[in-house]
Amino acid sequence: MTSISSALDGMNQAISSLNTTASQIARTGHSPSRTPPASKPAASDGDSGGDTVNLSSEMVALLNSRDSFEANAKTVGVSDQMTKSTLDMVG
Repeated sequence: MTSISSALDGMNQAISSLNTTASQIARTGHSPSRTPPASKPAASDGDSGGDTVNLSSEMVALLNSRDSFEANAKTVGVSDQMTKSTLDMVG
């Protein structure tokens, strides 16, 4: 697998993670803000039926997705520069 295809796969994974995290964060704006009853525990991150979203962990996931995308984008840029340099040496 070339570095470009590997970086593009990483970028696609980062975009997918970013979209998932953004939808989780957006979901908090549409649910009523209330405290769960004492007998009912708050929903965990994997529980799609709850009204509670842990914004701290979602923000960390959002920042990780952004950083991953940027790192993979730089990999594509470096690979492009290396290819150009190689072609300049050959031709």
